[in-house]
Formats: sequence, C-alpha cells, structure tokens
Amino acid sequence: MENSFSHKMATKSTEELETILKNKRDYQEDAILAAIWELENRGAETSQKIGEEITTEITKKKEQKKRVSNYTTDPNAPELYPWWSIGVISVLFTPLIGGIMMAMNFKKANIKKQIPIVLAFSILFTVMVAFIVNYVRTEYNSTANWANILNLIGAAILSEYFWKQKIGNDFEYRKRSPMIPFIISIAITAFFIWVSTLG
Repeated sequence: MENSFSHKMATKSTEELETILKNKRDYQEDAILAAIWELENRGAETSQKIGEEITTEITKKKEQKKRVSNYTTDPNAPELYPWWSIGVISVLFTPLIGGIMMAMNFKKANIKKQIPIVLAFSILFTVMVAFIVNYVRTEYNSTANWANILNLIGAAILSEYFWKQKIGNDFEYRKRSPMIPFIISIAITAFFIWVSTLG
C-alpha cells in the first residue's frame, strides 16, 4: 500500500518512524499510515499492534468524515440542495430563498408535512428581519449590517433544526446544484437595489 507520503517515509530510519507513531497528533493521517506501512514492510514486529490500532482509528475517522456529506451516486436517491448551499444563500440574500430550497428538499425526500412549516418560518423570519433592520436604521441611524447578522440566525435554524432534525445527518442524497437559486437571488437583489435608486 502506498500514498503520497510513502516515498518520504521510506527514507526514514525505523526509530524515526516509531517516533511518528508515538507523536501521531503532530502528523497528517496519510503520513501516519505511510509510516505504519513502511514499518510493516521492514518487519518491525514491535510496532505491529500499535500500528493496527492506529490504522483502525484512522479508517473509522475517514468513514465518519465521508458520511458527513451523505452524497451518493445512487440514481434512486432524491436530489437535494446541500445544507451548506441553503445556509450560504440564506446569509448572503434572505432565508426566504433558503426556506424555499428546504421546502423543495422536503418534497423530494417525501417529508411533505414540513413544507408549510418551513415556508411559514422563512416568510415570517424575512418579514421580521426587514422590520428590525428598518427600525434600527430609522430610530438609531445605525449603519451596522443587521440583515446579515439576522440572516445568519435564520440560516442556523434552517440547518440545525429543519435539516438535522427533519431530514437527518444520515440521509443519503444526490447533490443538486444551487446555481439557479443563487442566480435568482442575485437577480432579486439587483432589482430591489435598482428600485431603491429610483426613489
């Protein structure tokens, strides 16, 4: 077995390789694996047990990282907007668009009971953001970007509650491109900016 660190590890002494295993927190996972494989090639039996334990630990970590995204190529899996794309669009533009994207996900995932709930939340939250931002500007003449701060809260709710609690972190899906919602968000924002300049 080899990886990008294998050649470098082959130049090290057995003592240096064993030191890497003892100080594994200071090295990348692939570097540690390469050190273990090199020791195995040299027949270093003293490091065999610890090498097996570390290999098992690293393999489990990699499997867990792989499951975080839950992307799959299975044609039978629903095509959903990734949670991160919903969050980014909600923060940069409005949770209303993020809520619509989440509602479309619920439809694809056959969780239709949540569709009116997430739409109601995104509409009410967007109205609340508009009210608060206008109030702060009028009453306190504040130039702080309150919209983005509040949108961040809305994005967190969409991600932490609607996605994690209703769809679930273990739900496998095909990734749907967020490009169309992103373009629509830019177009809507540009329109409102243009309208505001007319006044």
